[in-house]
Amino acid sequence: IRMAEYMHSMPIGGVAVWAHTGRGLYLTVDERAEVLTHWRESLPNAVIIAGAGSSEMAEHAKSLGADAILCHPPTPFRDLHAHERDEAIVEHHSELSRAGLPLILFYLYEAAGGIDYSLSVLRKLFALPNVIGIKIATLNSVMTFQDLAIPIKLEFPDKLLITGEDRF
Repeated sequence: IRMAEYMHSMPIGGVAVWAHTGRGLYLTVDERAEVLTHWRESLPNAVIIAGAGSSEMAEHAKSLGADAILCHPPTPFRDLHAHERDEAIVEHHSELSRAGLPLILFYLYEAAGGIDYSLSVLRKLFALPNVIGIKIATLNSVMTFQDLAIPIKLEFPDKLLITGEDRF
């Protein structure tokens, strides 16, 4: 709460809530409401991106005034066979899209709670109407980042390409 109040005096354009490496998935409904409500009240003109791992979370974020969704990687699908996993990943994001908010995909390396998306899956995800970009976090694998970023920028130049890797 104090952080949101402090940031009110800072020249920022937006914040992400419920997001950090999946921790937002463990917040209760009441905790999520408290967090997003305080940020919205403290930064009424800022963009608020809320992490969501289910359509219920996406709808909840929308009802509280979030402007966009950062899609938590659907790690429960890791152990599925490739074809089934790929279909489940696309359907998961389609469900998040139903909230009607812009979506930011999240490619997170597996050791931090992510799941690998093939280029064919990424192409299907970028074809969803609400997808505006992707956040890529590959820890220290610059090669993985490049293997993803180059085709994304070539095939989807109108989409955001975001990274927060300090090691880069």
